[in-house]
Amino acid sequence: MRVGKTTSSIRSINTGAPQGCVLSPFLYTLYTNDCTSPSHITTYIKYSDDTAILALLSDSQSAQEYHSTITHFTKWCDNNHLLLNVNKTKELVIGSPTPQHPITIRSQMVEIIDSFKYLGITLDSTLSFNQHTTDIFKRSQQRLSVIRKLKGLYVSPHLLLLLYQSIIQPILLYCSSCFFNLLTVTNRSKLLHVTNTATRIIGLPTPNLTELNNKAISRIARTIEQDTTHPLHQYLTLLPS
Repeated sequence: MRVGKTTSSIRSINTGAPQGCVLSPFLYTLYTNDCTSPSHITTYIKYSDDTAILALLSDSQSAQEYHSTITHFTKWCDNNHLLLNVNKTKELVIGSPTPQHPITIRSQMVEIIDSFKYLGITLDSTLSFNQHTTDIFKRSQQRLSVIRKLKGLYVSPHLLLLLYQSIIQPILLYCSSCFFNLLTVTNRSKLLHVTNTATRIIGLPTPNLTELNNKAISRIARTIEQDTTHPLHQYLTLLPS
């Protein structure tokens, strides 16, 4: 470890950090700090031990760079004594047909899938978010049953509204700025059906889902506009309103 000009002595550690320890993700972040993309068309998204490689493929040249990036990442894992689980590695192709040259790692072909749940959001090959909408609709319906039972026990409407905002609204709004405005009328109606049902059960109006999503987008836009180091800063200009 180095702090300023002072460097500690080398010491080997043969045991891992305890599970749930605050130090564990910090040490892993330090360990993988030099794991960066070698190409301008690919990006590494790292969250703890989940790593996603994003690539923008437009022609055969970009496809070759994409394959080279996979090889580079595989070698980095080998050189840093990290075991890459090929069986859990998946490839999701968005907005284009199945690639003619599938990815292989250690002579094992990587499975191409139509949808994948990453950090709580189910992404699909067409970005329709049909499966994700179905998932959060089912989870919300299960929690609505709790509010129905409490309603039968004569719990006050204000407490029921607070419970709704605690256990259902976060499910509907989780990363909604990424997908809500892309939903079809049918999918959006599913989510609005949850809020309308909650309003009828509670007896008080629930926060409007569309307005909450628009407020979230506005907060994110202001953050990007004020942060000159944000990757999207150069592409965003706020309207004079």
